[in-house]
Amino acid sequence: MKKPTATDLLNLSIPERIQLVEDLWDTIAAEAAAVELTEEDKKVIDERLEDYHKILSQARRGMRYFFFLLRSASPLNPDPTRRRVLGSGTVAVSFESVGSVRREG
Repeated sequence: MKKPTATDLLNLSIPERIQLVEDLWDTIAAEAAAVELTEEDKKVIDERLEDYHKILSQARRGMRYFFFLLRSASPLNPDPTRRRVLGSGTVAVSFESVGSVRREG
C-alpha cells in the first residue's frame, strides 16, 4: 500500500479530513502513557495548572461580587440605595441604574 502524500490528504473532503485527524488523535491518546515528559514539560504543565487555578479563583470572587451587587439592587430589596459594607470599603447601589454602582472608601 502506497503512503498517502500531503496532496492526497488535501484532496479529501473536509469531513474526511476531520475524521482522519480524529482517528490520528485517538491513536496518539491511546499511546499517551508511552510519551515521556521532560522536566521542562512538567514545569510548563505545573505553571499552566497554577495559572488556571488562580484565574478560576479570581473568576469565582468576581461572580460572588457580581451576584452581591445584583441582590443589593434587587426590587425585592426594601431600600435599594442603602450602603453595604464590603471588605475595607462601602458599596453604594442604586436600582435605577446598575451603572451607578460605585465603590467608596
